[in-house]
Amino acid sequence: MLDGLSQTLIWLDGEWRPAGAGLVSPLDRCYLYGDGVFETFRSRSGQFFRLERHVARMRGGLELLGIEFVPEEEGIRAAAARAFELLGCQDVVFRLTVSRGTGWRGLQTAGSPQMTILAMPFESSSREPPLTACLTSVTRDETSPLSTVKTCNYLPSVLALQEAQRRGCREAVMLCRAGWVSECSTSNLFWVSGGELYTPSLRCGALPGVMRSAVVDAAVREGITAIEGEFLPRALAEAESALVSSSVRGLHPLGEFEGKPFAPEDAAGVAPRLRAALERLVREESR
Repeated sequence: MLDGLSQTLIWLDGEWRPAGAGLVSPLDRCYLYGDGVFETFRSRSGQFFRLERHVARMRGGLELLGIEFVPEEEGIRAAAARAFELLGCQDVVFRLTVSRGTGWRGLQTAGSPQMTILAMPFESSSREPPLTACLTSVTRDETSPLSTVKTCNYLPSVLALQEAQRRGCREAVMLCRAGWVSECSTSNLFWVSGGELYTPSLRCGALPGVMRSAVVDAAVREGITAIEGEFLPRALAEAESALVSSSVRGLHPLGEFEGKPFAPEDAAGVAPRLRAALERLVREESR
């Protein structure tokens, strides 16, 4: 078991080590150009929820970028099992990154792809207060194929969150170039109005999040009408309640948007039913 600052591990060249001891080349194209893809997910009591979908999305991103590397779920699980032993816990956040490799003179590809994994104990956000959010001037480009994958150039989300924090908010709501609500800086967005659940369509540049699809699946199983579409910010502002989803955080309430507070629960009780249905789905499908 590791202690103190060593609670973050890096898997590099087939072995785990303290993150500070891991050396990634300064010639790595992920560092130089953001030329790679990543996935972030967590374990629950040593099990993973829809890990195969994270792997599939990463494979799609690698194919889109023309990086010839195939991550294998079995190898990821084997590395994770060793991380559980070293960290002394089984609730862990993982970040899987694949870089095109090394090479810095021009944009021509060089070197061999490299995979790294970061691991650290998961800290629950269940006691975290509802998030406050505001609109940001940074937009999602729904016309770009990169909107469907998680590339290592995450600057739009970084800039959006910085802008929101300057306004005293903890999350940023991003529009697409056409002006429709898209997503938050690090999560997908949902809201409840009139007993129905709403979320921006993937046509609006929203990332096809693994937890996003799980929320929609849970809503269908619970008999909650889930509507995906193109919405102006006014639709969110007029909602009864709102939530954000991510694979690490799960489903978390949004307490305020553009200064307008949301009720802890909507009149029809959709939000608590949805959270309970999602928890059941996660338990059933974790492997």
